[in-house]
Amino acid sequence: MRNRHPNQHAMDLLTRIIAILLFVTAISSFGCGNKPAVNGNSATNVNSNSNTAANATNDNVEDLRSLVKIPFEPEEVVFRVLSTADKRQRLLAVFVLTPEIHRSLEIRLASSGPGHPQLVTVEQWFPTELTAMAEMSGETAISGTAFPATEFFQPPYTDGNIVFIPQTDYVVLDLQAK
Repeated sequence: MRNRHPNQHAMDLLTRIIAILLFVTAISSFGCGNKPAVNGNSATNVNSNSNTAANATNDNVEDLRSLVKIPFEPEEVVFRVLSTADKRQRLLAVFVLTPEIHRSLEIRLASSGPGHPQLVTVEQWFPTELTAMAEMSGETAISGTAFPATEFFQPPYTDGNIVFIPQTDYVVLDLQAK
């Protein structure tokens, strides 16, 4: 596991803010023509598995607590509620934990049985460190150790795993509604 410098969170946040500002600036410069305003997303939304509001990234731990049980206090969290191809709801959350909480959670979950290897597809909205890990490996997924996430279950999310990403303080919670 890695130790995070106290200022690392501020630097990570600053890096994300700068990236978002650059992206917004680039996108807004394309919209400065004389063409009438058209909702360019209307066709895309009709064919997508979920709408934009349900697919929005959220970093509010209290919002997440309203959806699932969280048996610890995370340092950071980012999550999305998605729809699967078979129209089931899926909740995908990435937590940053203190090394102590990370270690105790992993020990507690491992006490009920060994974890199993699992690949986690890295989404664009995942924290920078995880996207960089995937890019460095040349893959779109990173490997981890998965355990049943039963202590997180809260209807309708009653199936899924929590995946520990090695040599980091990240865990990925992947739950589905039955």
